[in-house]
Amino acid sequence: MKAIIIEDQPQILEQNKALILKNFPLIEFVGESGSVRSGVDLINEHQPDILFLDVELSDGYSFEILEQIDYSRYKIVFVTSFDKYAVKAFRFAAVDYLLKPLDEAELRECLLRVIASKTSDQNALQVLLNNHSENSLRKISLQNSDGTYITQVDKIVHIEAYGNYTKFYIENREKPLLISKTMKEFEKLLKDDGFLRVHHGHMVNQAHIHKFVSKDGGHLIMTGNKEVPVSQRKRHEIVSYIDSL
Repeated sequence: MKAIIIEDQPQILEQNKALILKNFPLIEFVGESGSVRSGVDLINEHQPDILFLDVELSDGYSFEILEQIDYSRYKIVFVTSFDKYAVKAFRFAAVDYLLKPLDEAELRECLLRVIASKTSDQNALQVLLNNHSENSLRKISLQNSDGTYITQVDKIVHIEAYGNYTKFYIENREKPLLISKTMKEFEKLLKDDGFLRVHHGHMVNQAHIHKFVSKDGGHLIMTGNKEVPVSQRKRHEIVSYIDSL
């Protein structure tokens, strides 16, 4: 399996290559680069199976490489130093990424998943590129057994825990999407984007709250007339929010 690594710090490039080869000796590195321009040429010349892309390069960002190649042909792993916005962008898009310095266990888990796939999810990569070009996290990839569903974050009305799964209620969509991740994972991802946990099993998009009904324990009326229960502990916070509108 052929691979190319794009990394602008030579020492880190060699360290990452060594760790990858230690765990996956059948991977053959056919090229390396530290820039967008030479990276594009290298990929087009060698047509590898896997790309390891550092995010920040000497002459730009690796996203610019994807805009100049047919990325549907490759398995892609992003590698980045910890940056809250960058990590959130990867999670919104549901693409494969590793944090520097590479953790060996995380590397193995990531590459086993990537190698087993045909190519990286094109829809997920498109979400990443769109969000990068707009410099905001406006879209999110939601993946289940049927494929990848792309939606605007502001179209998500309500999120409901369903065991180890999560139901997403989306504006103008009749049935909820069932996603194979827990609501706790999405709570971490969306907590700074106008979403509020109003019950142990429910999160709502504050922009879609229409009314708070105090009877029968209290519930919210959301866009689409969906009723969402509110826990006793969250009543004051919800009432204060609605009164501020």
